[in-house]
Amino acid sequence: MLFFDRYRRRKLLLVSMVGIIICLFMLTGVFEYAKKHAPAVSGGNTAVFGNSTCVDYTNAPNAANWDCMSCLAAADNCGFCVNPGDHLKPGTCLAFGSKKTCQTEAREWYSRGCPSNVGLLAVLLLGHYILTYSLGMGRVSWIVNLEIYPLRHRGIVATPEGETEIVGA
Repeated sequence: MLFFDRYRRRKLLLVSMVGIIICLFMLTGVFEYAKKHAPAVSGGNTAVFGNSTCVDYTNAPNAANWDCMSCLAAADNCGFCVNPGDHLKPGTCLAFGSKKTCQTEAREWYSRGCPSNVGLLAVLLLGHYILTYSLGMGRVSWIVNLEIYPLRHRGIVATPEGETEIVGA
């Protein structure tokens, strides 16, 4: 409420909207970067697991071009098993039942997203988006909603029994 007294609603709305747009464009860039730089699927690493390989990967005509995103998008029963040395290096595309096999070799299993080095940046941008929204768009809309009704109707409230009562009449 201190912001509303010091600054005007219109200015807060405009600054908030610009901040929201900037945050959303930056988040789009971060997610596109993570998608573009997803770890590749290594045919050599995948061959080590034999029958545990994802069926969609073995039947794919362009398996050499697959990355983590391709593996997870192929089918609900596929997962990405990272390289044991570095989670951003090429890993393997395995069937979902091979999760324990992947984890016993000191590897990490990904089935809902791919490993990335921009996760912290995405969380910080999301926090900035929430802060920007709450300072302007989130608050001003509630205040304007309260003030658009005529004064004679603002006192109408619902009582606990569900009956309507006019306060101060």
